[in-house]
Amino acid sequence: PPICYEYGGSVTGMAVMINNRYPLSCRCRILSGQAGILLRSEIRDTNSGSLMSFKQDEINSINQMADFREPSAVCSLLKSALVCLGMATEEQINQSHDLQPLINGFCSSAQNLRLEIVTTSLLGLGTGMGTSSILGACILQSIAECVGIGKLEDEFLLHAVLLVEQLLSSGGGWQDQAHGILPGFKTVRSLPSEIPLDIEIEHLDIPQQHAEAFEERLL
Repeated sequence: PPICYEYGGSVTGMAVMINNRYPLSCRCRILSGQAGILLRSEIRDTNSGSLMSFKQDEINSINQMADFREPSAVCSLLKSALVCLGMATEEQINQSHDLQPLINGFCSSAQNLRLEIVTTSLLGLGTGMGTSSILGACILQSIAECVGIGKLEDEFLLHAVLLVEQLLSSGGGWQDQAHGILPGFKTVRSLPSEIPLDIEIEHLDIPQQHAEAFEERLL
């Protein structure tokens, strides 16, 4: 949690699936011969997977990225992730740079490309399950692999989500993404007054009967 930046902290938790499904996901693809960026955020039914609602932003001008710091803006988490990974800097956005060359460069292409990114959540809003942080990790990993950056290491990903949440102006700590993206039971610690933040992860082995007892009582 944020107070742990100053005093240090320790959080024990675990990663869970919902009805034997991963409840959060992100899909990313590149389309040649087209232009712009499509950002889409979906909420689907936990059991059937049917679409319940969505928000979408078709970006054809870099000025449409300017609200990436507003948590309530449409697809602002996706926009902040793109800024975090270097598709465009805040200075380039403020100076109204041409969008398409930035997309092409981000995807290492001399030709015009279209980038489409879709997130899906099987959880409702306000569940208290760290949805935004875990989804932020999904977004960063999906985009990085799609555009050729490659698979992000866990430690880098944990800190990248911290940066995304700072760009988004929503604050946030390290516990949600650490427990959500790394499997199993673990204790995650941070040392006091250490910037950049140093996160230690201790994986915990628990008896099988204890794991089964948790599963009987949760979700």
